[in-house]
Amino acid sequence: MGYSSKFRRMVWMVVAVFAATGTAQAYEVARVMTSGKVDVYRNGQLSQVLHESAPLPDGALLKPQGDCTVRLENLYMLARDGSEFGVHNDSRPVQLALNKGTVYFAVNQSTGQMVFHTPAGSITTQQFRIQAAATATLQGFIDVVNGTTVLGVIEGGAMMVSTPDGEQLITSGKQIVLAQADILDAKETGDAAPAKTPAEPAVKSGKIPTKYLVGGALGALAIGAGALALGSSGGGSGSPAPASPATP
Repeated sequence: MGYSSKFRRMVWMVVAVFAATGTAQAYEVARVMTSGKVDVYRNGQLSQVLHESAPLPDGALLKPQGDCTVRLENLYMLARDGSEFGVHNDSRPVQLALNKGTVYFAVNQSTGQMVFHTPAGSITTQQFRIQAAATATLQGFIDVVNGTTVLGVIEGGAMMVSTPDGEQLITSGKQIVLAQADILDAKETGDAAPAKTPAEPAVKSGKIPTKYLVGGALGALAIGAGALALGSSGGGSGSPAPASPATP
């Protein structure tokens, strides 16, 4: 309980700074914040250890010990303890590579496209359909465990995404699930990978399980989404051609 309270106080401090600047876009440098620590890896080697708030190491592999948040222009993310992820913010669209763990996110009307790179494949958000409201934010999550990727919209609208199996519309309270093909076992045994039948789509959709909708992470996400809404009326975001960064 002490840890959760400390983390929420830190998030509130960040919100106060956003409010003082007038809009979320006033932040010139992407930042990462943690109440524990974040190990930063480049080329497979530990290169830095972050404590509390620091500029975001763009393109590096981040391994937080304790929940941590990442604040970009028009985008707020909360990575759960034990996750392994990297953020490419210098290119557009913003790209999140998630090896394992859970990342909650909040976007506003100016966020533009996002690309999620996961072991089960890449997912591109073609469009965020955000409901008109005072908060003007969409909140969602992406989770990777044992090669399976889950992407869902908690509230605030819907998003149209492109997946290896085609386009999917994810509405509030719903999720899609992508399973990684069992190629490794086929290589080790010399057998061919099992064929996918028409009755077994690569992407499955359904209702978000309760486990993603409870816990202190949603409270911190709501706080961050509130701060993000401060800048939702800021300058619009264009749609430059996607870059192809190296996945952490």
